[in-house]
Amino acid sequence: MTEARRDADVRAIVDTTFQAFTELFADRFGRDARELSGSASPLRSPKSPPPH
Repeated sequence: MTEARRDADVRAIVDTTFQAFTELFADRFGRDARELSGSASPLRSPKSPPPH
């Protein structure tokens, strides 16, 4: 395998991994931010007591 080919493969792996983590964190923290702002339905009502 040539160095140029290896570099392209490594770059593709890094780009794919970065994209996957970006989507994961955007989904997770975006959902948390929407719940905190009240723009998404929380799993439980804000007025209900916390689970025991």
